[in-house]
Amino acid sequence: MASNFCARFPLRLSQAPATIKLSNTFRFADWDSTCLLISKMVENNWLGQKSKQGFYKKIDKGIIHSIDLETLEYKPMNKKRYSAFSLAKEKTYLRDRLHTIVRSDDIAGNFLWTVMSKSLLYAANNIGIIADDILSIDNALKWGFGWELGPFEVLDAIGLEYFVKRIKSEGNTVTPWISDMLSSGFTCMYVLLDGKKEYYSIDKKEIVLEEPLKEIGNHFIHIHLGEELNPKIKIKIKAEK
Repeated sequence: MASNFCARFPLRLSQAPATIKLSNTFRFADWDSTCLLISKMVENNWLGQKSKQGFYKKIDKGIIHSIDLETLEYKPMNKKRYSAFSLAKEKTYLRDRLHTIVRSDDIAGNFLWTVMSKSLLYAANNIGIIADDILSIDNALKWGFGWELGPFEVLDAIGLEYFVKRIKSEGNTVTPWISDMLSSGFTCMYVLLDGKKEYYSIDKKEIVLEEPLKEIGNHFIHIHLGEELNPKIKIKIKAEK
């Protein structure tokens, strides 16, 4: 039931931990309707790929239907063509695709921008809370969730100055440290100098060298320069790919 679902999964942002900086932009437009929809799907065991259906359902080989949010019936997908996707497909690399698609003034481009910009602001607002630096957050999303580019690498891809200008034009607040960064003349989160990857340090307010990965057993971790480790642990240093 909707009420039970909302009680078990209280996703209202007012109940989020105070230390995590969230924004009203993450609120559902109609939370009660969203609860009702998800509750019905859970009740019917429409949980996704493992239950053979969720928001999508495979009808036959190569045939996939999508759920009608009004009737909760599965119907053939009404595929549409958007210029944002057409332009993006002309690009080989993800960075170039992202750079192109957020500048596309159609439904697809605006939708991607809306979702992406909120996620990027969330990551930027929580530096020092969920991780100490941009490198750690980017690596966490890539290593843990399979992202090809971390959020701050995405910022570089779409253009930091473009991002800030558009955020302000939409009446949203830019993360203070990003404004300070641009004011100091830094326009990229990452740079490649002499073949070495360096990133912007919020604490030092300058570009610093990416530290090497160190392997303990079968695990690779970043060790801050100068940090001491247990001498009994054998460490092999490998360059990050």
